[in-house]
Amino acid sequence: MKKMIALAMALAMTLSLAACGASSSGSGSSSAPAASTSAPAASSSAASASSEAKIAPHKFVFQCVGTEQGTDYITGKAFADALLDASGGALEVKVYGTDQLAGGNTNKALEMLATGEVDIGCYAQSVCANINSKIGICTLPWTFTSYADVNEKMAGAAGDYLKEQFAAVGIEWIDYTHNAMRQLSNSKRPVTTPEDLKNLKIRVPGGNVFMDTWNALGADVTSMAWSEVFTALQQGTIDGQENGAKTSQSNSIQEVNKYWTVWNYAYDGYPLLFNKKCWDSLDATQQQLIRVVAAEVYAASRKQVEEQEDLIWKSFEDDYDCEIVYLDDAQIAAFQEMVRPVVEKYKEAYGKEAYEAFGIAW
Repeated sequence: MKKMIALAMALAMTLSLAACGASSSGSGSSSAPAASTSAPAASSSAASASSEAKIAPHKFVFQCVGTEQGTDYITGKAFADALLDASGGALEVKVYGTDQLAGGNTNKALEMLATGEVDIGCYAQSVCANINSKIGICTLPWTFTSYADVNEKMAGAAGDYLKEQFAAVGIEWIDYTHNAMRQLSNSKRPVTTPEDLKNLKIRVPGGNVFMDTWNALGADVTSMAWSEVFTALQQGTIDGQENGAKTSQSNSIQEVNKYWTVWNYAYDGYPLLFNKKCWDSLDATQQQLIRVVAAEVYAASRKQVEEQEDLIWKSFEDDYDCEIVYLDDAQIAAFQEMVRPVVEKYKEAYGKEAYEAFGIAW
C-alpha cells in the first residue's frame, strides 16, 4: 500500500509539474515525449519527495444504507481508515451507516449525495436507478454470469457507461465492491426447472425490472420490506426470496428456507461515489491518493465477498441441513429463454449503447 501511495503521489506531482511546464512553454505536445522517456527517473525522484510532501487536509462525510455488518459499511470504514493512514491524517472520512443523516430514507440519502449535503456514498446500483433510471440496466436478468464476468465488464465498457450515468446526475464513480450475485431460496422444493417455480410465493425487491423478471418466470411474486421477510417466511406468508448469500445469512434465512438454487440470475454492486462538486474541489494529489487507496481497499473487498460465499454455502449445508443446487449452463438456459421478453422490453428504456456496453445482445 505504501509503495502504491508513493507512486500515486509521484504521478500526481509529475502531472502537475508537466502541466505547469506545458503552460509556460506554450507547447504541451513537445514536452510529452521527454517526460515519457524519463518517466522512471522522474517517478523515483518524485516518490522520494512525496514522502515529505504535505497533503492538503480535507474532511469528508460518507453515508451508506448498511449496518456495521454490511459490506457497504465495512468497506467504507476500511477505506476511511486506509485513507487517513495514507494521507498522514490529512484526509479524514466520517462514516455513517443506516442512512442516519437522511433519517433512514435511502432516496433522500441519494439526493443528499447528488446535491452535496453528503460528500461520499455507497449504494446498490439497483437503488441508484432511482436517480438515473439508466443505471437499472445492471439488474436485467443474466446481464452478468459470474463475479469474474462482473469484474471484466466493470473494468471495461460497462464501468465506463456507469461512470457516465452517474456523472449525468452530479456524481463521480470511483470504484466498487460486490453486493452480491442473487440466488433463490424457498421452503417447498428444489428449483432446477421453470416448472418448479409455479405457485411458489417469492418475495422480490421493488422495481419494475425485478417484478417483470419474476412474473416472466411464472412465480407468484410479492414485494415487501427486507425487514419483514424472515417473519413472512416463518409464518408461511411467502415461500421464498432471492438475494445474495451474505445478505440472506445476515437475516437468518437459512433457518426457514431449506432449498437453495445457485444460478447467478442477477447482480448488484456497491459503487463508491463522490459528489462531483466535492471531487472537483480536490487537487490532483488528493484525487490520485483517493483513487489508489480506493482501488486497493475495494479490490480486497470484492475478493473477500467472492471467497466468503463458498464458506456460507458450506455452513448452510453443514450447520442447517440446507439443500443447495448449482445449476449448469443448460439448466440456466431454460430460465433465460423465459425472461427474453423482459430483456427485449427494456431496449427502448436503456438503448443500444447501454446494451452493447454490457454485452447484451441487441
